[in-house]
Amino acid sequence: MSYNKIGLNEFLQPINSPVSSYSSIQGYTVAASYERNAIDIGRIKNFSFNAGTGGTLILGGPGNGNGVQKINDASGSLKVLSDNTGITVYDGRITIYNTLGSAAVDASGVVSVNNFAGEASINDAVLTTYTGTAATDVSGGSLSFVLERSAVVLILANINAKVEQSPLIGGSWSAVGKASINVDGTTKVPSMSFQGGYDTVGSTWYFGATHLVPGGMHHFETLAAGTHTVKLQAAVTTPVNNGAFYLFNYKLSYMIFGR
Repeated sequence: MSYNKIGLNEFLQPINSPVSSYSSIQGYTVAASYERNAIDIGRIKNFSFNAGTGGTLILGGPGNGNGVQKINDASGSLKVLSDNTGITVYDGRITIYNTLGSAAVDASGVVSVNNFAGEASINDAVLTTYTGTAATDVSGGSLSFVLERSAVVLILANINAKVEQSPLIGGSWSAVGKASINVDGTTKVPSMSFQGGYDTVGSTWYFGATHLVPGGMHHFETLAAGTHTVKLQAAVTTPVNNGAFYLFNYKLSYMIFGR
C-alpha cells in the first residue's frame, strides 16, 4: 500500500511534517490507564511549575476577567492574595529592603532606624549674650543633611535662657529675648520669646524671665531633594537701657519622615 496516496510517509507522519522522517516521535507518558486522558483541551492534569521555565505568566486580561493568584499554607489557609485590587497578606509577613540593603518594612511594621533619620547638636556649656536685634546664628547650633527625595522634616529646639541688663548700669531696663529656627537661610515662626526687666519705681522685677527658664519649639517643613541646613538663631528685641538676651545651653535636632 502506498502511504503517499493518503499524505503519509512510512512513519505515518504527514509528508509536510516539520519532524524529520529519521527522527522518532516521543509520546506523553502516563502511569496508569486513568491518566490517559490527563491532557485534554482544558487542562494538563499533572503539570508541575517545577518544570516550567522562562516566559511570562499573565493572569487575567481582556476576555479572561480579573487575574487572581492565591498562596496557601500547608493546612490550606489563604496567606497571600494577589488580584486586581492589590496584594493582601493574611497573618503573614512581607519584608521590603531599601536601596542600602536594609529592611525598611517587615512583619512588625516600619523599621524606624532605616526610615526616620535624625541628628542632634547639643551644647551644655554655652553662655552667650546677645545684644543685637538681628537674628544671629548660635555658635555650633547648625546641622546639615541630604535628602534623596522630597520628605517632611521635623526640626526641634530646646534652650535654657533669660534676659538681663548688659552691662549692668542700673536703672530701669527691659528686653525681649528671641530664639528661632532657620531653615536654608529663612527664619521660621513661631519662635521662643523670653521677657524680663526691672522697674526702679518700687524696685520691682517684672515679666518673670530674668531668671533662667527653659523653652522649646518645633517646626515641620516639606523639603525637596538635595542638601539642607537648619540653624538655631538668637536676638534681642525692644531692648531698653541695655536689656540683653542670655543663652545658657541648647539642643537642636531634626527627624526625617521617610527617605
